[in-house]
Amino acid sequence: MASIPCASTVGWSKPMAWLAEERILNKANRSRLDAAYWDLRRRNVAADLKKRLNNHGRGTRVEINPVDQSRVESRHQRDLSSRSISVRGVWDRAVDAWVNDDVDQLDAIWDDIIQDLGSEYDAYSNVSSIGWAA
Repeated sequence: MASIPCASTVGWSKPMAWLAEERILNKANRSRLDAAYWDLRRRNVAADLKKRLNNHGRGTRVEINPVDQSRVESRHQRDLSSRSISVRGVWDRAVDAWVNDDVDQLDAIWDDIIQDLGSEYDAYSNVSSIGWAA
């Protein structure tokens, strides 16, 4: 978890000055504060996100948008369209990996999910985006 400056380490006047906008955070402290905020935000939404994505065991429908091929020579481009798939049974692990910023685990979970695409599995191993309504 990222650490942020606290009153005991910087004195009471500085945090109050930041809040009152009398002083500006330096770049390093702004980065630390931003990292701490997003870490806390992820942890606070994790339980609700798991509940919504698991959807009482029904899972969530996910739209998969293929990788942008605009910079690939036309003779090497693949004809790929957006796909939809129902995803079940992985959301707790996926949200935990997201909270912990575990990219390797997220990648492994993605590989598990796209196995259900059958022969087009490899075409969707790298995508532009995925989306769902939770």
